[in-house]
Amino acid sequence: MNTKEQGKTAFVFSGQGSQTLGMGKQLYEQCPRYRAVLDEADAIALQPLSQWMFEEAARLESTAFVQPMIFAMQAGILSELEAAGVAVDGACGLSLGEYAALYERGVFTFEEGLRTLIHRGYFMDAATTEEPTGMVALIGPTEQLDALLSTFPSCYAANYNLPTQTVIGGPTDPLATLIEAAPEYGFKRALRLPTAGAFHTRYMADAAKQFSQYLAPHDWQAPRPDLYLNTTGTRYDGVEPLTALMVRQIVAPTHFHTMITAMVEDGYDRFVEIGPGKALTSMIKKIDRSLSVYAIETPEELEQAVAILRSEL
Repeated sequence: MNTKEQGKTAFVFSGQGSQTLGMGKQLYEQCPRYRAVLDEADAIALQPLSQWMFEEAARLESTAFVQPMIFAMQAGILSELEAAGVAVDGACGLSLGEYAALYERGVFTFEEGLRTLIHRGYFMDAATTEEPTGMVALIGPTEQLDALLSTFPSCYAANYNLPTQTVIGGPTDPLATLIEAAPEYGFKRALRLPTAGAFHTRYMADAAKQFSQYLAPHDWQAPRPDLYLNTTGTRYDGVEPLTALMVRQIVAPTHFHTMITAMVEDGYDRFVEIGPGKALTSMIKKIDRSLSVYAIETPEELEQAVAILRSEL
C-alpha cells in the first residue's frame, strides 16, 4: 500500500449509462478468471447475462438487466487484478458503480452483490413505468442552476458531476422545455441522456421503498478502508448503515466532483476506472489534470494497467 506522501491509488467504478453492446467480450474470450465470473453470474441469475451483453442491444436498454451485467463485468476485471497481485488503497463508484466498490471493499460476496442488483434493477425499472421521466445533462457554468430549476419545479438536480456539468431528472415534457430554456440561464448545451427514468430523484421513491424492504434482513460487513460514497461526497465514516445509504442513493443526488475532490485532499492521485467506457477518467482529469488516470475495459488495457500499477504500488 502507498503512503500519503507517495500518493494513493483508488479503483473507481463506472455506472449505468456507460454500457455498450459487446462490452467485455474480448475479456471473456481471452481472460479465464473473468470468464469464470461471468459464467457464475449467468448461473446465479438463471439468465444468459453474458450472451445478452455481447449480442442483444435491447437488453442493455433495460435497467433490470443492465445493472447486474455491469456489476458482473466489474467483478470479473477485479478477479484478474487480484490474481495479478494488484491491490489499492480505496474505492469509489458513480451511482450503480458504488456496488462494485462495496464488493471490492469486502462488504458482501459476489453472489450477494449480484442478487442485490437484480432486485434493485427490477425495482427501478418498474418505477420508470409509473410516469414518463428522463434525464438531461446541462453543460456550462452553474451559477444560475437554482434559478433555472425554480422555473421547473418538477425537475431536480440528480448528478453533480463537475462544476460545469449537472444532470437534471424529471418528467419528459418539462425536460423538453428545460432544454430550450437552458441557454437563457448561461448553459452552453443541454443534452437528453439515454436513460429509462429520472434516477436519483423523488421519481424513484417507490423503488427505494421496495429496495429498503428487500435489504432489511441483509447483514452487510463493515468495509475495508477507504470507501468513498457519492451520496455524501465523503469517505464512509461508519455512522449511517450502508444499507440505509444505498436506499437513500436511489432518490438522492450524486456528488462525484465533491467525492473526487475529497479523495485528492486525502492523498489520492491515481484512479483506475473499471467497467465500460471512460467517462469517469475524463471527468477526473477535468477536476484535476495533474492526476494519473487509467481505464480498464479490454485485455490490452488490463495488461497495461497491471504493469503500471505493480511497478507503482
